[in-house]
Amino acid sequence: MLNRLPTDVLYDILNLLDSASLVHLSLVSKYFNCITNDELIWKKLCAQEFNISQDNAFRNKGWKRFYQGLKYHAKVFTWGENFDDRLGLGDKSPATVAETGFMPANPRLRMPRFTARYPNQVTVPQEVASLKDKHIIDITSGGWSIHALQTTGSVYMWGTMQQDISPRSSVGTRRLRLPTLLQDTNETQQKVQFHSISSGRGHVIGLARDGSVWHWSNHIMLQRVDLNTDDRVVQVAANWNYSSVLTSTGNLYIIPKPDLIIPSQVTSEPQPTHIASSGVSIAQLLPDHTDKIIQIAGLDGFTLALTEFGRVLKIATLDQDAFNNRPMQCVVELTHFSSTENEHNSRQGAMHRFITGAFNNFAVYTKEKYVESLADKFVFAIGFGGWQSSVLAIDRVDDDEDDDK
Repeated sequence: MLNRLPTDVLYDILNLLDSASLVHLSLVSKYFNCITNDELIWKKLCAQEFNISQDNAFRNKGWKRFYQGLKYHAKVFTWGENFDDRLGLGDKSPATVAETGFMPANPRLRMPRFTARYPNQVTVPQEVASLKDKHIIDITSGGWSIHALQTTGSVYMWGTMQQDISPRSSVGTRRLRLPTLLQDTNETQQKVQFHSISSGRGHVIGLARDGSVWHWSNHIMLQRVDLNTDDRVVQVAANWNYSSVLTSTGNLYIIPKPDLIIPSQVTSEPQPTHIASSGVSIAQLLPDHTDKIIQIAGLDGFTLALTEFGRVLKIATLDQDAFNNRPMQCVVELTHFSSTENEHNSRQGAMHRFITGAFNNFAVYTKEKYVESLADKFVFAIGFGGWQSSVLAIDRVDDDEDDDK
């Protein structure tokens, strides 16, 4: 009887089902197996169950596999600089350390006290064991710290947020060797649940599930950001030493770093960061008033912006006075990365172009132009470090061949 319903009515019903019900229904017949594998249905499930931000996933297919991976197989790995235990790996048993290739050659150094700690440089990705089964959906790295977002909206942090100042100047200098929940010892402030987070050098900015914006320079006390607008915030992006915020109308705001919280202030909630500016719109940046900024990425001294028509803009935002008062002098269109014809990118619908970036690096995802050496790959994620980049990808295969695997 269900298969006699109009398609649009049937899809409305399918959108009300959970993942288990969809799987059971897919076993009924070939027809239901086909319609229950619809990409939009599984994309919606990912957004609902895993708190997936629009700015964290650019894909047109594979949402069911993505859902299954997040639900059952997601793991967190870290590697790189570790002299201050910023990787969150903690201590390992001598046997485990030996298995991962870190056993010292000198037999006298093979005592537990020497082999229980990872070296200063970890070159092989290691799983952060304490985050196993924590349902992490996003990770963002700063200068000396890493933050991980759970599906519940809670945030784990490890490392240190301030390393170049005195401990008397900020509680952010405290070193966390293992992932620790944000606000874990904060009994003054209500716990904030986040939709998305973004890291700068020594600060993080987050968009809460209730639409409010917060930033912080330590793992205990957060600071609210008050914007001079009633518009809904759709994205936050940390630049290296400040932040950028995008609203639903396409206006761009620049946010200074959060206050440093000294030890004696750790039980008092800081005053909100008030932004007096009314933001900068596309009409102030480019002569084409019909376009609109729909996505941003924070860089060192610049904010990358993608417009509805597929333009990619590099905006100088370090000098906030110049940006707010003379915005047209601060923008350059990156024509090599922009669409040659007007696209229609939408945060609520299809994205034909997508941007990510951090520090001095950025990437533009598109079907139109590509890195030639990656043309035969499906790229799932791009990671940016201070002076290097990395890609997570798999080889492309034909649909028929993929079905056989």
